[in-house]
Amino acid sequence: MSNIKRFLLMLLATFAMYGLSLKYGFSQDDFYFLSISHAKNIGEVFAFFSPFAQSGFAFYRPLGTQLYYYLSVLLFGLSRAPLAMHGFMVLIQAANAYLVLRLVEKLTKNSRLAVLVGLLYATSAVHFLSLFYIAATQELLAACFSLLSLNYFLDKKFWRSALFFGIGLLAKETAIVTPVVAFLLTQYQNGFRIVNKKYFVNFVPYIILATCYLLLRLSAGIHVQSDYHMIFGTNVIGGLRWYWWFPFGLPELVTSYAAPHLAVNFRQFFSDFGIEAGVVTVWSLVISSIVMIWTALLVIRGDEVARRQSAVLFLWWLVGIAPVVAIPAHYYPHYLDVGLVPLLILLLSPLKGWRQLAIATGMVVVSAVAVQLSIKTHWTIKRADMAVRAEQMIQATHACSESSWDIVGTGTSPLEVSYALSGENGPRVLCNNASLQVEYGNMPRAGEFTLSARGILE
Repeated sequence: MSNIKRFLLMLLATFAMYGLSLKYGFSQDDFYFLSISHAKNIGEVFAFFSPFAQSGFAFYRPLGTQLYYYLSVLLFGLSRAPLAMHGFMVLIQAANAYLVLRLVEKLTKNSRLAVLVGLLYATSAVHFLSLFYIAATQELLAACFSLLSLNYFLDKKFWRSALFFGIGLLAKETAIVTPVVAFLLTQYQNGFRIVNKKYFVNFVPYIILATCYLLLRLSAGIHVQSDYHMIFGTNVIGGLRWYWWFPFGLPELVTSYAAPHLAVNFRQFFSDFGIEAGVVTVWSLVISSIVMIWTALLVIRGDEVARRQSAVLFLWWLVGIAPVVAIPAHYYPHYLDVGLVPLLILLLSPLKGWRQLAIATGMVVVSAVAVQLSIKTHWTIKRADMAVRAEQMIQATHACSESSWDIVGTGTSPLEVSYALSGENGPRVLCNNASLQVEYGNMPRAGEFTLSARGILE
């Protein structure tokens, strides 16, 4: 099969699993990114890349946020941009799956295994948030450039590899793990040769770029929000558990059923969501346990090569999740964009013939069930729908002609709407009015123009 045909296969698989994402529009952080990506001239566009001019943004991700949103709106207009952006996201996911295919082929010299791993990567439910939430495109872009970098590194094109590593860092800081993964892959590929000074010369471009990037961030004084601070305790064990289960079909939804002492209330999960919950839970727990057992057996009883390869794949998974495993407020499956690959290799490589195809087919089916369950329950879908209703209400009431609003409702409904619209950012973007004042609450202010939070929620 030619490379073009293999890429088209990845694209078809991605669209089959995630094509429904094209119907959803902006929500939540999208409106914030639209606000900070507004530029009046080319000088302000270049300023996106200055960590000293981040407009209060707590992260330095100019490629995956400011530039991406600026170009999308410039090329397609605000109303058509969501469809174009979702289409681009599907294309990038297909490209990532193809890059995974190429990477696995170079590592294992097994084309059949590489195609199957690529297909499972393309259709894995771990990518749900990255495909349905436009703001998560930064994750797809960081993965794309990391995978490009790793492929070129294995091809011994070290400066080109470093270039894509640097671009990946501009998409999202989690790309910083790329050089460590590259080291592991070369050990896997080259028979675990002894590391010497000559070997480390290959990593000089990586080291230079990573050092410059870290110094730039430190000098700019970028402080990450408290929700993203690492906490080292039993939560790390909990994080390892989630990031071991997610790749085998368990959706993000299950994290809301976490109980004290690292327990999970699966009984309530089954009660709330029925057979779909049962399918994804039983499959993910059984298959992940089997993979853990046969990996342990390889390490204990396998030959020297199998033992070391299994260890490298396990370390690759750990390195991939290292930036996020200790952040208890943000256990999201899509952080497995790089760490997913070694687990898929561990899953499929011991199998042959029909058994390999059967397990691969089961993975795709379970991913489809998990994706459908997430579409019914995930906050990004609900908030995208709320943003559409808000825009319709704003247009119907001619609210943009007002200078300030109150969005009023009972209970937590105003708070939910404020999340969906990113506070004042959503109304300001939809009305193209950067000075618009919007407040959310349970009681309207005297004389203020008022919109119903309930009408937006329902």
